[in-house]
Amino acid sequence: MTPSRACTLSYLLQTYSLPGYLPCSLAGEQLGLGLCALALEPQLRGLSLYGGGSTMQLQHSTLEYLGFSVTAGTAAADLHIEKCTSLRRLDLCIPDLLITAATFADVLARTTAPLLVDIRIATSGYVVRWDSDSATLSTPKFGTLKRVVLRLAVDPKSLLYTLLERAIRSALSAVEERCALVLTSGRSDRFETIPSMEAKVGGSRGTRAILDRRTNNPKLAGREIDLPSPETMHDAQSSSSDAANGDGHHPQRNAVESSAVTAPASEVTFPHGCYGAQAVHIIPQLPAEVRDMVLDEVWNQGDRMGIKMCSLVCRAWVTRCRHWLFQDVKLTVPRLVDRFEQVLIGNPDIGAFVRCLHLAIPAPGWNIPLDAGQDEVIRTLTSRVPNLSRFELSRGCIIDHTTLQHLSGIHQLHLSTPEVCSWSALRSWFRSIPNLEVMELDGLHCIDDPALLGTIDGVKDVAILPQLKKLVVFAYEGWAYTMDVMDIIMSGSIKPTIKHLEISGLQVQHPHREAQWLADITPSVEFLQLHLESEFIPSIPFHAFVSCRYLHTLDLEVDCTKEVEEAFAMEVQVLSHITAPSLRILRLSHRMIYEPVKELSAEPSWKPLVAILSMSKFPTLQELRFLFYQPSFPLDFSSPPNPRSLFEEIRKALPDYSSRGVLKLPQEPEIVGDERDVIAG
Repeated sequence: MTPSRACTLSYLLQTYSLPGYLPCSLAGEQLGLGLCALALEPQLRGLSLYGGGSTMQLQHSTLEYLGFSVTAGTAAADLHIEKCTSLRRLDLCIPDLLITAATFADVLARTTAPLLVDIRIATSGYVVRWDSDSATLSTPKFGTLKRVVLRLAVDPKSLLYTLLERAIRSALSAVEERCALVLTSGRSDRFETIPSMEAKVGGSRGTRAILDRRTNNPKLAGREIDLPSPETMHDAQSSSSDAANGDGHHPQRNAVESSAVTAPASEVTFPHGCYGAQAVHIIPQLPAEVRDMVLDEVWNQGDRMGIKMCSLVCRAWVTRCRHWLFQDVKLTVPRLVDRFEQVLIGNPDIGAFVRCLHLAIPAPGWNIPLDAGQDEVIRTLTSRVPNLSRFELSRGCIIDHTTLQHLSGIHQLHLSTPEVCSWSALRSWFRSIPNLEVMELDGLHCIDDPALLGTIDGVKDVAILPQLKKLVVFAYEGWAYTMDVMDIIMSGSIKPTIKHLEISGLQVQHPHREAQWLADITPSVEFLQLHLESEFIPSIPFHAFVSCRYLHTLDLEVDCTKEVEEAFAMEVQVLSHITAPSLRILRLSHRMIYEPVKELSAEPSWKPLVAILSMSKFPTLQELRFLFYQPSFPLDFSSPPNPRSLFEEIRKALPDYSSRGVLKLPQEPEIVGDERDVIAG
């Protein structure tokens, strides 16, 4: 368990004040937070902890049985096994070849159990120095030993097993003279057979734990939870075992009970390990809210592997773990699509957890639709995820409205370089997703003949995508197709009220068409991000931005092929046409393609920008940020200069913004990719 997770678990236990619970820092990665190591204290008689460990802090003087793994992360000095003075049986498993003999010997050396009668060791056989361990086991403190079992993870029919058996019996001859020495073959990570141990957990009615009423969680405040009584735990385990075989016969349990003394009604048979459905019977019942908060914290820390491990702890944890593991599904090759379809067929409930689906199925060729099999796979797959909120389609998928007809409930759509069979199919699909709020378009293409576009305009809808609030357009390629999609979106008599608009690669092929589209879409925009190229400056209809009256954030990024002044000229044209009394944030980014920025000149393009920024048309401006992206390798192969003189000139030109702390300038440049990115501090 990582320190942060241990602290989280400890915090939850302290916050909810669970009497009788003992937080243990145990095997976090393998046991999934170690929550299943919570045990009743101080009446605990048996404890089985497998799966790898870190610091276990074993301080139970009442333990009579202990089984645990010695892993590469285990420090013998931190185990405090010497405090387990009532041990009668000790199981040590060494599944890792990286364990040193000194670590294993130290565990035996620290064991102080005058009543110990049974030691079982599971190992690969290579990592233990049997001569030194023989000396340890021959000491008087192990004088009560009756049996030593050594299990080797080696094929019993192999020559290696024969050699190891001879070496071990020779090294442990002194031990074999006074107690039984048994050598077997099997797994080295755990022992399955656990003896019946007495665990008195309270009266016949069980223990009641009351959650702290001071908790801030109204769902948990004052809740009482029933901890199972010994009889209840014993009956539950019997029912679970009988249900496992269907006929009431459980070979493992019967084998244990046949070799154990008949226990009174208050005794509990501990299950093996901490995995599987039976493991829950040694864990007092926790509120589902507490368990879910622990698992949610693992996910919030970005630990996907930790959630996978947690899903293996017990059945009670599976549902919450699946909620996170299947929330975002990315299928980037056809093979994964087929596998995920089989998963949904075998476990239909998993489909309800999927919130985001990224689907990429390459088309057989250019302008060739998907075959019937692939089309059916997509249709079936989308029909099995009823709660889908975000859908991403990319890499050459050719779609029609029937393929994706089951996605009527999505709220976010990302189309990246897909191909649609026809504009009418796309229009029909848009009609079927009226709840769409976010759309991202990146290089969409259509097989339809451009001459057929006029037939679309003849169909009038009341509204297409009426709930659309955010539109992101990345159209360095296929701008004409992008405008066709925009025409479909804005073709309804009621236009969508788009509040967030991002356009990268704005081009002008039909000035009147682009101007009309911008005039229709910008009146409701509050956030506007434009990535412009200097070569399109003369043709861009800047007058269309005059309708941006509700704008509060404007982010302009300009690619400059020559001097930075050409970027200033474009910014002047945009700002001169915008009348946004509520504008609060203005970011001006300048990306130098070939030559780095050295210093500003007194060219007219710089002075008008200063003049516009100094005007009172932006009275609510709270942040004015200048960013400069410099090429890392200019044509003369010299390192780009740090344009500090440029920053100083900007401060002097805008003294009012500088004095009020509105002006934000870069502090130190840093390399980002192939460019030098000067980022504000």
